[in-house]
This record gives sequence, structure tokens and C-alpha cells, in this order.
Amino acid sequence: MSQQTPIDLDDLLDSTVNIPTVPSTLLKLREICADENSNADDVAGVIEHDPAIAAKVLRLVNSSFYALSTPVNAINAACTILGQTVIKNIVVQATVLDALDCDGDSDFDVDALWDHSFKTAVATQQLVLASDLTIGLTRDDAYTCGLMHDVGKILIKQSAPEEFAAALAMSKQREIPLFEAEQEILGFTHAEAGALLAERWKLSDELRDAIRFHHTGGLESPAHVLGLFVHAANSLAHQVETARASWRPHLADDDVFEKLEVDAARLDDIRAAVTAAKLED
Repeated sequence: MSQQTPIDLDDLLDSTVNIPTVPSTLLKLREICADENSNADDVAGVIEHDPAIAAKVLRLVNSSFYALSTPVNAINAACTILGQTVIKNIVVQATVLDALDCDGDSDFDVDALWDHSFKTAVATQQLVLASDLTIGLTRDDAYTCGLMHDVGKILIKQSAPEEFAAALAMSKQREIPLFEAEQEILGFTHAEAGALLAERWKLSDELRDAIRFHHTGGLESPAHVLGLFVHAANSLAHQVETARASWRPHLADDDVFEKLEVDAARLDDIRAAVTAAKLED
């Protein structure tokens, strides 16, 4: 396959007509979260007006990760349990997911992506809590970094479907990670696309960096360490998933958990938690 003409990353997002601006739901949530007198009922009042997002919120709060004794059916209760940080990032991901129509696309399963993102979120949070490294990331922030790490795949699929399909095929045929195929065909990766979205929508710097470096993380800077946590979590999620991706996953090296200062006993517990993590149907 000959290399196709690279698409400018700014042009990619500019051409994504389904998400030209920050979603109004997110803007409203920002206003509420900035108000010290706001509460979960205020957040729920916004979420209830968007059935698609409300459904995802309820699906997440009733997942095995939260292990609630009784199902939660009220949005305000769900908002109290999940917290504002998680809710805001569900809105971001749901907005981008809703812009993508993948019906009949055997190579890109949105439900599988959502499930993988959830498992990666669980793994990221647990790794950060278990690590002896001090990175100043709250458990909610760690969770949302994992939840949002692959949002760039959706952007590329929506904006450059032919090139994305070619990258999927190249990844599978040559047995290389998808981000390497994207770089070769498009000139950028889904990690860079997702980071630019986070920057344009004025999401947190930590979230932007975790997305940008989740395939190229390391110990050279705090931003790269964030990426390394998500890379390790992403790898754990791929390892425990029963359905195989239609592209070659980028698995972490064996020493990544040593770099993150997570001991073997804790790692076994984390792997078990990620394996058990399941979204409600």
C-alpha cells in the first residue's frame, strides 16, 4: 500500500462537523461546577435533558466497578456517586460517540470501545492508587484519563474514514500497533487527535497529557508519567478482554509496572478488578 497524503491535524478537527464547538451540555456543567453552591441535583438537572448521556451515566454507575447493593435509577443519585469530574468526561465522550455512525462496521465496534475505555479507566485509577509514585492525580482524574484515552479514534473515524480503515487494515496485516499505522498513513495518531480535542475544549492539562502520551509515556516528565500510567492500564484492559480487537493492540513492556512502582501482589489484585469490571447492558 502506498502512503497516502497526510491530513493536517487542525484540518481534521475543523472538518469534524458533528462537533464543531464545545457541547452545550458541557458548558452548562462547567458553570455549575464553578459554583460553590451547586450540588448533584443541579448536575442532574442538566444530564436529564440529554437521554443519551443519562443512559450512559446510569449504565456506568450500575457497573460492577461500583458494586452497589441495589440498582440506581435516579440521575441525581448517580451524579452524587460518580462525582462532577467523571460526569463531565462522560459528556465529552458521549458527545463524540454520538457523532459517529458505525452501524454495520465490523472493524469498529463502538460498544466494544466504550467497554474497553471503562476497563482502562478502572485500571488507571487502581494503578495510580497502588503506585508509590507521587503524581498529584486524584482518583477521579485518574479514572477519567483512562475513560477518555481513545477519544481520538472516534475523531479520526468520523473525519477520515478511508484513511482510518486503511490504518486498521495495516495494523492487522503487518501486526503493528494501530498508532504506528496511523502515523504512517495520516501523519499523526489518535493520541494526538484526542489531545488536540482536549485542548480545544479546554479540558484539564492532565487529561490532555494523558491522552497525548498514552502510547509514548515514560519517566522523563510528569506529563509522560501520566501517559505511562494510561499505557499500562490500556495494556491490562486489552489483556483481559475476551473479544479481540480488529487491530494490533499496543501492549506494555514487562517492566512498565516496575517503573510505575506497583508491586506484584497489588498488580494481581488490579488485574482481577479489571477482569471483573463490566458495564451493565
